[in-house]
Amino acid sequence: MEENDKLFEVIDKVISGNLQEFKYIVNNYKKLVFNIINTKLPKDLIYLKEDISQEIFIRVFENLSSYKKQYSFINWIYTITVNVIKDLIKKENKQKKTI
Repeated sequence: MEENDKLFEVIDKVISGNLQEFKYIVNNYKKLVFNIINTKLPKDLIYLKEDISQEIFIRVFENLSSYKKQYSFINWIYTITVNVIKDLIKKENKQKKTI
């Protein structure tokens, strides 16, 4: 079975309610997510890496049904990762301004 076929099968199973299958996505994409976090997250916020990675996979899970199979899953998860990081940076900057 080709890698994309396995991924699409897993996505379909997760969407259908088999939540255990989501482990496949986490295990196969956590290294990518951590690498993106390490390059995109400001060094003063790197202590939040674990929390951010959890938030990323929550968003991936919540939005899995909107993923379009004709597009690259890596690009899709990259976009989610970058957006979560941007949201966190905005939130951190707002908190610094109110202090």
